[in-house]
Amino acid sequence: MRQRLRVHELPLLASGLPEALESWLRLAGVPVSPFGSRYLRAHPGEEASARLLLFDSRVQDACADARSAHERGLRVLDTAAIWEVGAIPQGGSRNQRTNRSRLLERLKSDIERSGGIWMRLADYPFPYQSAVCYGTESAGKTVSRFAGAFEPVPTRFAETAPVACRRVSDSTYLVDRTSEEGAATQENPTGDDIETWVRRRCTQGLPFVVHDAAPSIEGDVPFDTRRLPLLWQTTFEEFANWWQRRAEIAFRARCRGNVFQIECDDELGDCSPMLELWRGQHVASFPLLCGTMTVREDGLVFAQEHHRHPAGFAPLWAETERPARNKVKIKSRSA
Repeated sequence: MRQRLRVHELPLLASGLPEALESWLRLAGVPVSPFGSRYLRAHPGEEASARLLLFDSRVQDACADARSAHERGLRVLDTAAIWEVGAIPQGGSRNQRTNRSRLLERLKSDIERSGGIWMRLADYPFPYQSAVCYGTESAGKTVSRFAGAFEPVPTRFAETAPVACRRVSDSTYLVDRTSEEGAATQENPTGDDIETWVRRRCTQGLPFVVHDAAPSIEGDVPFDTRRLPLLWQTTFEEFANWWQRRAEIAFRARCRGNVFQIECDDELGDCSPMLELWRGQHVASFPLLCGTMTVREDGLVFAQEHHRHPAGFAPLWAETERPARNKVKIKSRSA
């Protein structure tokens, strides 16, 4: 039996989704665009079946949009079943972050089952998979929005329990601050203890902090950075500048079979954004370039991923202020 050719386009289309969910998608680097008359006017002759509309059937106008989209050949995905009424988790508590983690993982799985793809802007510049910020303040005003994701390198394990974002099933991640590793009783961790903690953070793709007062190895930092080539060593200010720049980057992608055509109109300058393409529990990372680029899926290296969340550290967002909205450009595709 001949396999149906996979065709999909990003941004995802949205109608009637909770504002919080759209914010989390943009925070995760997944492009999303509103569906409506403006979209229909801007895309009169495109292959409709390549587009996927996320809608909430509890919203009357969204149901009307879904019917209109279906009549035009678009695929539609009702997201109302992902959560119960009033159960959108807001805030920064552990339970709320865990619920956000589960919701985004469930949404990714539903999109993939609908024939869509999960492609996102990575949390860090290419090629990094984690970040360490050096300074005297772990958050402060500069990175207060990231407070839920950052953890300080422990100087006393009894006082500082690291976050462990662990998978307990195919659709569930738990944020566990009481893991065995974090509940160690020694007051003064050794260099090996700290490096183990750092490696775990890097494996999870989570940022962390080194205070000026933290104990050091040979007068430098409390772990050997040479063993961590994918760790971005930066400052709070540079990290905040990167994140602001990341929020302004817009990209479009079209998948046909195993070939991706990706477009980015922004002048990236010295910015080095990275895209992640997820296939179930496997992920491939590659740099995003300005202009149009073609990527073949069979030319990418996919790694099995059990520790990093497919939405990055978006589930750990502190939500002390609303994250910037990724701009999405709507234009007709040239022939």
